[in-house]
Amino acid sequence: MLTSCLQRWEIFNAEPFFFTSLDINCNSMRFLLQYCENKSFCEDLTEGKFSFPVIHAMNQHPEDTQVSCILKQRTRNIDLKKHFVHLLEKFGSLAYTESKLRKLADDIRQEIITLGGNPYLEALLEELINKVFKK
Repeated sequence: MLTSCLQRWEIFNAEPFFFTSLDINCNSMRFLLQYCENKSFCEDLTEGKFSFPVIHAMNQHPEDTQVSCILKQRTRNIDLKKHFVHLLEKFGSLAYTESKLRKLADDIRQEIITLGGNPYLEALLEELINKVFKK
């Protein structure tokens, strides 16, 4: 019983991470480069936020200071933002973030089923996943 409660608590705690990461991933993924004219392109970068893929990139390549230097600038420069996204791709951070999001989505989907199912919540989750991962 306690283990089951703890597992549900872990899933409950995973949901905010999942949705925050979805937002971060949406702002960072390569397919959004087509919207670079939009002032909200990589808005987290302009705000200097240490997002999940940014932390991953910095941990994977601590010797390369480009990511942290660009982040500190809080730039609005589109070309620099494109370069930043390229670095995240090069370091595998966007692919890693996507794999973590897919795993979390699977865990959330399984928990919904374990709790008796909820077709509306399942449909919402599927819609979010489809929008984020379409390429």
